[in-house]
Amino acid sequence: MNSQIPIGVDKLGLEKVLENREGLAPISSTRARNDLEAIAEWCGLANDANRRSREKEARRFARWLQYRGLGLQDLVLADLAEYFKFIQSPPDDWIGPALPFSVNGKPNPRWRPFTGPVLGSNLKQVKVLLGSMMKHLVNTGWILRDYTPLVKVSAQVSNAIEERGALSEAATKFLTGELFEIWVGDNKRNIDRKIRAKHILLTLLMTGARRSEIAKARMCDIVATEESWVLQVIGKGNKRGRICLPPSYIVNLREYRMYRGLSPTFPERYNTEPLVSSLGDPFKPLTVDGLYKEIKWILRLASNVSPSPSVCDELRMASTHWFRHTHATTLLRSGAPLNLVQKQLRHSDPKTTALYDDSDVTELSKHVERLFL
Repeated sequence: MNSQIPIGVDKLGLEKVLENREGLAPISSTRARNDLEAIAEWCGLANDANRRSREKEARRFARWLQYRGLGLQDLVLADLAEYFKFIQSPPDDWIGPALPFSVNGKPNPRWRPFTGPVLGSNLKQVKVLLGSMMKHLVNTGWILRDYTPLVKVSAQVSNAIEERGALSEAATKFLTGELFEIWVGDNKRNIDRKIRAKHILLTLLMTGARRSEIAKARMCDIVATEESWVLQVIGKGNKRGRICLPPSYIVNLREYRMYRGLSPTFPERYNTEPLVSSLGDPFKPLTVDGLYKEIKWILRLASNVSPSPSVCDELRMASTHWFRHTHATTLLRSGAPLNLVQKQLRHSDPKTTALYDDSDVTELSKHVERLFL
């Protein structure tokens, strides 16, 4: 297998069914020689922000193709419809905790394609990604037709609500306090990582920013207004947005800057100091992929050391996006108006923000509980 192919095709988890596709004529618009390389080529064309999503879906789809004994050129509409039905109720042995696909460059035997059924908005996202891949394969002449637009999927509101996991108050309290009392660094690098981990967690929880927004942010993006502080970010579709910051975050950030050997005063415009940097160099930013891996590592560590079994289970299930959900639900539970929370999260549609509002359920549960007193 050619190890020079983008993203490492061996990491897609494909076997002979896609590696040795005989009888395929060379196609001038692609260098791919088989299905495996054609899929890897599509993954390799993504930018840093989208590459992980492409690789994740490519692995899932490729594993299913292998399971069904199909090649890309064999696919018909019925096959794609079957795949979408399959991911909405995958077999138990296809489901597991969110773990990295590889560890130290080797396939992780504990990795599973799914963490649970793919439903609601996630189902629509799968269709978008597969549609992008199929369109690329058609454009390069690898397959004759893309049947993805003909597959009907539904993003029901009920499913979307179920998918929006948020950290409990106990888990949030542990991540921002008790964890760092238990975590004792035995050398400078481990202490540096501990301090940075706290900075990352507070940034996620206190801003509700997306992972990509945090990775791209610079210290000079934190600006004082007449009444408060804001973090200027570039969100989805390269749209600029402003996130209101609590005073406690500014206090913690000044302390973090001083620990890293930086001035407690925030730099002016065009300064290149990243909001989250590498351990060795405070001027070298952590990539989107690097930040994802660090957050997942922190969550795994926290789940292993928490004295609470329920918190342990919760942190094992948590994804990096749970922090954004937690920020939203915490604001709404505190009584913040829906329109202001929508502005903070930079949602274009208020219906998206409303999915986080569980205040009616919380209030109703109090009345239901009284029925049994």
